[in-house]
Order: sequence, then structure tokens, then C-alpha cells
Amino acid sequence: MLDVENISMNYVKKENLYGSADGIRYMLYKEDDLLKVCIWPEPLGYKATSEELKEYAEFSFDSSGREAAIDFINKKIDAISRNNNE
Repeated sequence: MLDVENISMNYVKKENLYGSADGIRYMLYKEDDLLKVCIWPEPLGYKATSEELKEYAEFSFDSSGREAAIDFINKKIDAISRNNNE
């Protein structure tokens, strides 16, 4: 699970933030004053993964948006974990 405190908004202002956790990969980035998230299944990187497998979401670029984005990613991680345990 991702922790909100580990995501630096100052970093995301300047660079795309990539990461992976428990079966998914994610990217957080700033575009048009929004915090955007893209998630996709492992093992491939962003450019090597087809668009059909990617899921996007948008949030406000502030602390509440950061919390909502991390919650979005964590819910996807939970869903994948539950599917793998069935």
C-alpha cells in the first residue's frame, strides 16, 4: 500500500512519478493544474503497455487531491490482491 506522506507534490510538479506496488504500476503527473494518475498491470513499463490496459483518473493538485489519488491507487491494489487470492 502506498502512503500519502511518501508522495512529494513538489517532485510531481516537475517530473512524472513512476512506481509499482503489488501487481500494478502507476504514474502520477501534473497536467493543466490537475494531478493525474495512470495505472496499468505489471510487468511492462508505461510505453510498452497498450492503452487498453491503462486506467486514468484526475484529481485536484493539492493535498486533498493527493490523498484521493493515493486512495484510488490503493483501492486498485486491493482489488488485484483479492483477485489473486481467489
